[in-house]
Amino acid sequence: MDIAGGLYRELCETPAWDAVLGSGGRAATTLLGVSPFVRLHAYVSAGPTADAVRQLRDRGVDVFDHDRATEIAFSYLHPLSDPHIEPPLAAIPQVQSMQVRAETVLRFGLLEGDAVVDARTAVFDPQTARRSMSFRQNGSRADRLALVLNEGELRAHGGDGGLDDVARAVMSAEAAEVLVLKRGAHGAVAYERGAEPRHVPAYRSASVFKIGTGDVFSAWFAHLWAELGLAADAAADQASRAVAAYAESRTLPPPASDPTPLRLSARRGHVLVLGSPTTLGRRFVLEEARHRLRDMGLEVACPGLGDRGVALDATDAVLIIAEALPQGLDDSIAAHLGTPVLTLDETGATLPLPGREVCSDFTSAIYRTAWAALSDQRTG
Repeated sequence: MDIAGGLYRELCETPAWDAVLGSGGRAATTLLGVSPFVRLHAYVSAGPTADAVRQLRDRGVDVFDHDRATEIAFSYLHPLSDPHIEPPLAAIPQVQSMQVRAETVLRFGLLEGDAVVDARTAVFDPQTARRSMSFRQNGSRADRLALVLNEGELRAHGGDGGLDDVARAVMSAEAAEVLVLKRGAHGAVAYERGAEPRHVPAYRSASVFKIGTGDVFSAWFAHLWAELGLAADAAADQASRAVAAYAESRTLPPPASDPTPLRLSARRGHVLVLGSPTTLGRRFVLEEARHRLRDMGLEVACPGLGDRGVALDATDAVLIIAEALPQGLDDSIAAHLGTPVLTLDETGATLPLPGREVCSDFTSAIYRTAWAALSDQRTG
């Protein structure tokens, strides 16, 4: 597999993370020992990125490096936070496009340049709002093309309307044989020319490390669809399983596992977020939890932030921020044991009880709350 993608430094405060991977480095590492060969085409500058290239070569990746002027870093407070990018996007010096000619190519969007691809089979994951998401606009060509997009990228290229109609329109405009639409906790939809859309589930993991899950998905899908010839839905299903294994282990290549598929309702789940807003830090966590759950399509209310008219009986799940719990909160929750309750406690002091999970990691708590609120078992 030839991969054209970024080599960027990634920093995260909690959980702690410091690695030089980016889309290209992570995809290459994902396919080590899986694909018959791995060639990475990437921009490289002196410093940590050059060190990462040496390590990739030591592990068996054939790296074709192209010069760039500066290191590029993504910094996260937590894996769901919007990253701070350094240098700022507008200040990243642009360099000449790299040319990639190969049998099978996985191309990602890049911040400091572009990749012009000539391939028999290509998979394109744009991953950036800075460049147009069109595969062919820069002169790239492929006899067979698959697009891997999230809903925002699909809408940006195809406009409004039903997802199926927009997806088909984008496939036609791009002359793509396949389009895989990633839908977060709701899994993915695989579109193939001349076939009905096929739903692919997301898979449960005990914890969720979100940084790089999209890279893993695209790499695994590209290997199975472009190199091994699997149908798009089968390749996407295996890619979704690999994502769950990586999100839980942070290990590359992802370890073998047999994760449980998430069976989630299409309805809009309701979540109640409870906690104390008495300090700036506590208020920030409450606001961040409410914001991230809403980003996942849930109806969210937090009385501590002034949301009114919320009844526990009307919620599908409760997220409790354990620090400085209001007095009597445990008793009020205990009266409604039918409602799934998850407590975020980074100190480890809260003990789990029947029907009440405890999580020490913010991102994992958000996902597990969303899964509980959308569970098919609560439909009706």
